[in-house]
Amino acid sequence: MSIHAAADLSDAALGGPIRIRDEHFIDNYNRVLSLRGLNISGASKLPTEPNGLSHLDHGFYESHRIVTFVGRPFPLEDAPLHFRRLQAWGVPFVRLLVTWESIGHAGPDPEDLDREYIDYLRQLIELMPDYGIKCFVCAHQDVWSRYSGGSGAPGWTFEVVGLDIEAFTDTGAAYVHSQDEKKRASEPPNPKEPGGPFLWPSGYQKLAASTMATLFWAACIGFEPMNEPHRGLVNLHHFHFWNYDTDLHIGHCPSLAQALALGSGYAQDVDYYVKSWPWPTRVSHKSRIDPKGRSAWLSLKDQPIGHGRGMGECLWRAHGVWEWDEKNKTARIRDGDYFEVDHRPGREGKPIEWYNDCYAPFLQKFTERVSRKKAKQFSFIEPIPNEFIPPWPTQDPDNKKWLRQKYAEKEVIKVPRPQNFVYAPHFYDLNVLFSKSHSWMSVNVQGLTRGMFVLNALYFGVAGLRHNYRRQLGNIVNYGKQSLGKVPTVIGCYDTQRNLMNGLISAMEDNKLNYTLWNYNPNNRVEYGDGWNNEDFSVINGDEVSENGPVRPDYRNHLHEHDELYKGGRILDVIIRPYAVKTAGIPKKSNWNHKSLRFEYEWTSTATKEPVDEKTHLTEIFIPAYHYDAHKLRVHGTNVEWTYDKPRQTLYVRSSLAGYHSIIVAIENEAQHLLERGRRRRELYPPQFPFNLVSPGVEDLIEDVDWSKMFAYLPVVVVILIAFFMTPLTSWLL
Repeated sequence: MSIHAAADLSDAALGGPIRIRDEHFIDNYNRVLSLRGLNISGASKLPTEPNGLSHLDHGFYESHRIVTFVGRPFPLEDAPLHFRRLQAWGVPFVRLLVTWESIGHAGPDPEDLDREYIDYLRQLIELMPDYGIKCFVCAHQDVWSRYSGGSGAPGWTFEVVGLDIEAFTDTGAAYVHSQDEKKRASEPPNPKEPGGPFLWPSGYQKLAASTMATLFWAACIGFEPMNEPHRGLVNLHHFHFWNYDTDLHIGHCPSLAQALALGSGYAQDVDYYVKSWPWPTRVSHKSRIDPKGRSAWLSLKDQPIGHGRGMGECLWRAHGVWEWDEKNKTARIRDGDYFEVDHRPGREGKPIEWYNDCYAPFLQKFTERVSRKKAKQFSFIEPIPNEFIPPWPTQDPDNKKWLRQKYAEKEVIKVPRPQNFVYAPHFYDLNVLFSKSHSWMSVNVQGLTRGMFVLNALYFGVAGLRHNYRRQLGNIVNYGKQSLGKVPTVIGCYDTQRNLMNGLISAMEDNKLNYTLWNYNPNNRVEYGDGWNNEDFSVINGDEVSENGPVRPDYRNHLHEHDELYKGGRILDVIIRPYAVKTAGIPKKSNWNHKSLRFEYEWTSTATKEPVDEKTHLTEIFIPAYHYDAHKLRVHGTNVEWTYDKPRQTLYVRSSLAGYHSIIVAIENEAQHLLERGRRRRELYPPQFPFNLVSPGVEDLIEDVDWSKMFAYLPVVVVILIAFFMTPLTSWLL
């Protein structure tokens, strides 16, 4: 029997390519795989030349056709180090980000593709099997393009429809980091309208991105056809306001009617949203945006329509959607149903539904094209963020039972599903996304926006945070199963801080999910974070010094800063964790305590004939050296035999009999380890009142209490106390 490390996902280790069986990924020994990894990388949204950091504006407009992304996510010569890190961390499953702009910036002609970058990507991917890494390619976009405040599409796509990328800031058609912040710096300070990394998400509803998405739709081991798709204006919620529950609101949020007016140079008073609680945002005030007559649309300049510069005016105005009301200074809507009807040749006048008529046909066409080269590629499909995917059955799509569900849109997707379907939704904690921090209290925003009573949406403490995330992720999984049946699920996640990340990963373990965390970016720097819209989510930082002197490492990583495999790591103590990568059976329960390092795993297996290969009965558990090298292990199992291979960071567990199996891994010096852990934290971060009055052990116990359950019983306690004190009073009155 050939021996490989648990975290080795190469075909050699798995006996061939990864396959799908019901909701599981499996190897060729029929073992269930747990796929865990990272997005690589946030820097892939940005060109290397000219420097594409979003706060810089040098060459931003004039160079948009001559950029290069070669070296994103990192130079080829550095790839071995980064891949060894993923191997050492036990995260060998990579979501590789590739944007349309990176390969098609020069123009729409296939001859204009950036062959140099494509060759770079090919060489990068060909290196991965040597390190046991599997990847899927994500066609990445946020808010359509860098030129509308996000990433993805090339600048020339705006020119084709007649939009002027240089006018977006003045007309409020997009929030563009470098341009908007430069404008902000030139104006008197306005503390009511702060800048920051939280502003970009509302760009989906602004004129530039919503127009491009509308025209787009209506006019590895696998591939993810589109990151975070958005319907644009198809099935528009309303011309005069957006859907707060699904459309992100932060900063300036013009309605579509206002955006149309602004795009044609007319001043408007626009709602300004600020961060709030428990709902993520609220309207703070009205803000005057005055383009002073400047249009977001390119002038034809004596060139005829069809010359690649649009129609010389607002596209939607030219098609009769709206007109300017000079008396009331507003956009008067002439065709309120325009975005409910199909306008494509051959379908004119028919009702349009985004999932059935736009998204699903695109997915089918994209995956069919990709599978021409390799038929067994997986199709990683995600719904619109913050929405549950509607039913997409493989059989009996006309059955009315599909319309009785209440968790998603009342639609049934009837287009045939792509082959090798993998459900790949994203999960955000919207309060954290906007505030970039979290407190002792967390909120179930998913439930709150769907009518949950506010007190039922509150969770307290670290344990409460885990339960909050477990419930929200459980909904994503359960509703996904109702809509799609048994398909594998891979969650894309966005969180950083230690308690948040531990709660999030623990909740995914509770739901037995595969995942890729956002993100591994060795280009991250203290000065500008990930380099895109002020975000700073990378699990690694490439700085050694900053303007203020040497960079202070994560205090939990201090023992590993001398090792290039862990140097610059952030919250690695909760990201790097033991888990069963390959299970000879069906996973049932996994739990790891990041403080005590105690790991527990349970699974079941059924009787089989004598296997051709011994690996059929071999469960492989990743035991990270990061945590366990300094300790002696205590291992206990039920109905298993085990062998620990320290150099391979692997616990091999053989379960030849059918039935229930379990394994427990602990360290011998647990009490001393916990004491030293608490002492180290208190040295660097002295506790505040009242925790400074108790020992580190008591502080840990308090932290682990599930305060949510205690608060849930608070009303009952209050009623009992009232009844208790009222009884003597009632007797006295009588």
